[in-house]
Amino acid sequence: MAVPPSVDVDEVNVVMHVASQTPIRFGSKPTLIKQFGMQFLIMDAPKKENLFLYIKECKKHSVADVVRVCAPTYSSSEMTLAGIELHEMAYAGEWGSERAEERKEVSEKQD
Repeated sequence: MAVPPSVDVDEVNVVMHVASQTPIRFGSKPTLIKQFGMQFLIMDAPKKENLFLYIKECKKHSVADVVRVCAPTYSSSEMTLAGIELHEMAYAGEWGSERAEERKEVSEKQD
């Protein structure tokens, strides 16, 4: 996925839509953890509006797979188009296994 031509990315990862001057930002900057020869990029849940920032950050760190453990907040197709495989992983809690099927339906509707 390419950054739209009307968008400019600066060094602090704040994006400004040129036409409307509306800032688009990370919810919180992703954190890279390196341990035992492995790397993990920890990030909050992107929104439809800022997903391209997260995809850019994933590409920067050669991320091939993303595990979504929260409620779907963006379309899985954008990750797929960027060459990143998205995995849904339910956990016990608000979005636990008892709601995994509901999560899948929400994700499919967003695609």
